[in-house]
Amino acid sequence: MKRMSSSHHRWWQAALALYLVACTALDLFPRYQLPEFRYTGSDPTQAVWSLGWPFALAVYDPHHGFFVGPFTYLVVPFQLGLLVFAFLLVLFVRWLPPQKLTGSYSGEG
Repeated sequence: MKRMSSSHHRWWQAALALYLVACTALDLFPRYQLPEFRYTGSDPTQAVWSLGWPFALAVYDPHHGFFVGPFTYLVVPFQLGLLVFAFLLVLFVRWLPPQKLTGSYSGEG
């Protein structure tokens, strides 16, 4: 198997970082807009507050109050668990002692 070149690897890292920043910008902050889904008593012509992460499935309607989507109770604990797992993984990797590289790599598969 061929190894990726350093510049190719950096390009993929930059693309992934840009994608994550874009997703965060779209999901993290509340937005005032027309509702993206219907709920009891909703008026699709009235703008509502989409609350953003981690409550992306919840909206605040000035006329009807808060509405929480049916999957919020599954999505929020999963998202928070994934966030904790990623944090612990980063801590674990940082605390690992540096590994000595032994042997040689010929570049042939």
